[in-house]
Amino acid sequence: MDALRGSRSDAGRSLEDTAQSDFALDQTPYEERKSVRPQRELPQLYYLTHFQEMLDFVREKYAHVLDRDHHDFLTDFDALELKAKCLFVRMVNRKGRVFETAKLRYAEIGDLPDAVSKLHTAGFANAVKPQDFEELLQGLSKDALLQLMAPHLETAGAKRSWP
Repeated sequence: MDALRGSRSDAGRSLEDTAQSDFALDQTPYEERKSVRPQRELPQLYYLTHFQEMLDFVREKYAHVLDRDHHDFLTDFDALELKAKCLFVRMVNRKGRVFETAKLRYAEIGDLPDAVSKLHTAGFANAVKPQDFEELLQGLSKDALLQLMAPHLETAGAKRSWP
């Protein structure tokens, strides 16, 4: 408990006096400190490198407890082309399981339809199914929902300003 007790040299000093004299507190507002910090440039495929490192670690340390499906995943992932691997890792790092392909924009992937096709072929992605409908709707903005539902809303007499 000695670490929680003040030393004798602190006797008679207020907490404010101790803080001002013993600690160099940076009083610079956060926004100013943030802009001074140098931004570290991440390597272009950092996320794939980290994902691959994790898979290699799991292979090395836990191969003996992985079942056939896990081993198949590792083998099939290794067989993917680079751009398909990148897209898969980008997708698993996003929220949810259903994605609008128009919102998947990554310069390093380039030909997105080709990468999507490779993921479909290898079984890493599937077309949206009826059971995915609720999750698909949850990912849409209000404007997108209104646009999608416009013909039905007009028929039902609803107004576009509906909250």
